[in-house]
Amino acid sequence: MAWRRSRRVIDDLTYEAEQARAERQRLRERVERLCESVDLLEAIARASGIPLDAAGKSLPPDLAAAARSHHEQVVRLDVRGQEVIAVLGSEEGDPAEMWRAIKRETGLAS
Repeated sequence: MAWRRSRRVIDDLTYEAEQARAERQRLRERVERLCESVDLLEAIARASGIPLDAAGKSLPPDLAAAARSHHEQVVRLDVRGQEVIAVLGSEEGDPAEMWRAIKRETGLAS
């Protein structure tokens, strides 16, 4: 009788392991589809002229526009719920780098 219980426990554990493997495969496939969707969305954003920072997050549009300008500009930004006023020089620059610098200088970098 003990061997029957042991066999049932082994069968149950084997079944659970198979279910876990199948679920892990489903999750891998789902993550792969999500990554493809993110790549597509990033391509669409770039084609539309929406600048993305290195992490793929959208930059504040006012900052992106001011960074491409050749005039000194004052930009009002929201950094994690805090209003920040940035003064950009007249030289064109990388908006993603400016956004990282603003967050770093305000102590609000993630």
